[in-house]
Amino acid sequence: MFDFMKELEKRRGVRIKTLASCTRTRSSAWDSAKVQEELAKKHGYEVVVKMAYRAKTTSLDAEVGKLKAANPDVFLPTSYTSDAFLFVKAAKNLDYNPKLLIAQNAGWTDPTFLTEMGKDAEGHITRAPFALDMANKKP
Repeated sequence: MFDFMKELEKRRGVRIKTLASCTRTRSSAWDSAKVQEELAKKHGYEVVVKMAYRAKTTSLDAEVGKLKAANPDVFLPTSYTSDAFLFVKAAKNLDYNPKLLIAQNAGWTDPTFLTEMGKDAEGHITRAPFALDMANKKP
């Protein structure tokens, strides 16, 4: 994700300065947010919002409101599928359009995410691990 951002800056001549992260509390995703914060510092980015929400939450309106107010250059969510749905719906309702959204696996890689969100998922980027050595067996 951070290599991608640096490459984007280099190739497109843009400058990324601020980041925001959002994830569920008490999950492996929280550890991911900590790593993102460390990498942000290493790459010279400022984390302007780092927040977590409770499992089984029914709304992310407050979190999206904070993101909209902070207006980070890049939003880095790490969410399960149901939470990704909530984020997209809240962002649409509150007219929040991140400049760049780079998700971390989970909800954004679930095929139902695109099916359910349709056009509202356009422009979202996610990273996902893969095994290059398996490419010939499972393209």
